[in-house]
Amino acid sequence: GSMQELRAWNDTFVDLAKKLDGYRHHYAKQLHQGLQMAIDSVSSVLTCHLVYQRGWDDKFPLAHVLIEQEMFDRKMRYTHAGPHHADLSFLSEHGKGKCEWSRGQQKLLLILLKIAQSQIFQGECIFLFDDLHSELDEARVQALYQQIRQLAGQSIFTALDDSASHLPIFEDSRWFY
Repeated sequence: GSMQELRAWNDTFVDLAKKLDGYRHHYAKQLHQGLQMAIDSVSSVLTCHLVYQRGWDDKFPLAHVLIEQEMFDRKMRYTHAGPHHADLSFLSEHGKGKCEWSRGQQKLLLILLKIAQSQIFQGECIFLFDDLHSELDEARVQALYQQIRQLAGQSIFTALDDSASHLPIFEDSRWFY
């Protein structure tokens, strides 16, 4: 199609992108706060900043970005700026956390993120945890398990063996083999 035909879609795209961005921004703010509270409850040394990236350069309105990139987008047959490129980044004090955190710390953060999401949802959730005690020390497992027990819904834990069955925190759990 022509540039004029392409631009006919821009206004609708920009309006919907702004609405979606507003919802996502609000959710990311709630998620960041919930994640911070969850982190504080299990670790005094781990820091994580959740950053929402909307999918286009914040310095310019999306309508401007679309016009600036329209030749490239037409050539590639794909719109490169917009809410479909939104992302969440997990940052440590020094940059990208994935490059800095251990596998155990990454696992801990993802579990805490799910806990924070369930608190925003405020409904019953089903949680599936695979090998919770691997890569985490016993103190972290206990702290996590205490948080998980307070959540509305059901939690299912899997493990390669029953080595965690002796832990006091699992004494009230049902085991299936």
